[in-house]
Amino acid sequence: MWYIYIVIGLAALITFSSAGCKLPSKKTFSDNDISPDDTIKGIFKRDYIKEKLELLANSTAPDKLNPGAMCYSPMLERDSIEYICPKCGEKTLYTESTGWFLRRDLPACRSLADSIPAINLQLDESEYCKKCNPKIENPQLCITYKLADDQKETHICGITRYDLSIMKEFMQGKTIHITDNDGEAAMKDFLPRLQELFGIKIENQKK
Repeated sequence: MWYIYIVIGLAALITFSSAGCKLPSKKTFSDNDISPDDTIKGIFKRDYIKEKLELLANSTAPDKLNPGAMCYSPMLERDSIEYICPKCGEKTLYTESTGWFLRRDLPACRSLADSIPAINLQLDESEYCKKCNPKIENPQLCITYKLADDQKETHICGITRYDLSIMKEFMQGKTIHITDNDGEAAMKDFLPRLQELFGIKIENQKK
């Protein structure tokens, strides 16, 4: 008779396992599950950017900020650089301040632009190519982007790596900007420039 109890016990164990011990199904996420500050959600709309600017404008800036390192050792740089156009492949020789920008800032700008996919931002370096733009004497770095509800692309010149840095940090919801010397600055201090970069004017800003 003892084997009957064994059979009953095994049957009960199998029934319990099939009913209550199922493996959890893999969870899938839709766009509605993703935080609006996550750049993988897609292209942002102009109303969303405006709302974020208004929130920043009416926020209280942090009062305790790290000033960062006070000084760095100067770096020796060559006074010239050959700029290679990514479109036509032609070389243009630059010296002094433009050469400094192309050597130090342009690589950082390219990296930052690639990390801001949420507004389809692209760099426009065409002014630095003498073949593409032979008449331009003082070339500038430009950007083009298009928000989800824009009818046409926005094109802005005079861009620096600081502009791209604050754009990225702003869209990530940061309230603090990290400076070159690893210090901190209130993102709210850059609100005027952010309005220029996005072409959105904010009224009734909190002091």
